[in-house]
Parts: sequence; structure tokens; C-alpha cells
Amino acid sequence: MHGTADSTVDCSHTHGLYRRCPEHLRREPYIMLGAGHDNLVEANPQRYFAALRLFVEETCGQPQQARDRPIAPVPAMGGV
Repeated sequence: MHGTADSTVDCSHTHGLYRRCPEHLRREPYIMLGAGHDNLVEANPQRYFAALRLFVEETCGQPQQARDRPIAPVPAMGGV
């Protein structure tokens, strides 16, 4: 997961790690256009959690019942 506007760790690191990862362990990187180092969730919460859920399901597996349940809404970040 990486934002294209990350000024802390350049997005090229994600691509480099992906290329170095054994093919059977590779997962498509999640790249968020315009997101920085610490605002991937805020940039697009629905896309972020969908990508995270897919990654967890692909790497850990889940029983069918758990996959069919909706994801709980993300609480507002107001006042934080």
C-alpha cells in the first residue's frame, strides 16, 4: 500500500519490493493516486478497506460465512 504523493518513502519502493517478491507470493500493490505517507485511509476509505480485505482473504483465507458479512462502516475521524 502506497500513496503516489508520499514524501517520506517514495512510491518506487513499492514497485521494487513487488519485483523482488517471489512470484507465488505477489499480490497486486495498492497504489493510491495523490495520497501521502499517512493518509491512505482518508484518501478513499472504501477502496482502502476493500483492498485490505482482499489481501487478508487471499493470504489468510476465511470461511464463506465471514466473507458474506458486510464490512462495518468506518467511524468519522472528527475531533481526533
